[in-house]
Amino acid sequence: MKTVDNIQKTDIMNSYLFKGEFVMIERRNIAVCIVLTLVTCGIYGIYWIVCLTNDVNTVSGDVNGTSGGMVVLLTIVTCGIYGIYWAYKQERSLTLQRITVESRQATAVFCI
Repeated sequence: MKTVDNIQKTDIMNSYLFKGEFVMIERRNIAVCIVLTLVTCGIYGIYWIVCLTNDVNTVSGDVNGTSGGMVVLLTIVTCGIYGIYWAYKQERSLTLQRITVESRQATAVFCI
């Protein structure tokens, strides 16, 4: 993890502040994901879900959240039902994170 002291300005666009440290999130291209998923017969899609889950857990600060591997396992065991719940849960986590960031920005602008 990169700390506040050694982060570069170009990294700020892909980083999120988590417990006083900037956490880097890899930028992913959806078109590349679709092509790689088709070429690898779905294996890359599974990997992508694991990475997205772990990234959302990192950004939202949910250290006790379901890991990416567990999401894939539960989705397979429940024949896709858990995948639907997972998508809802990820959307909710990201929405709450966005609201938190926007309220902090509004507070900072108001104080200035």
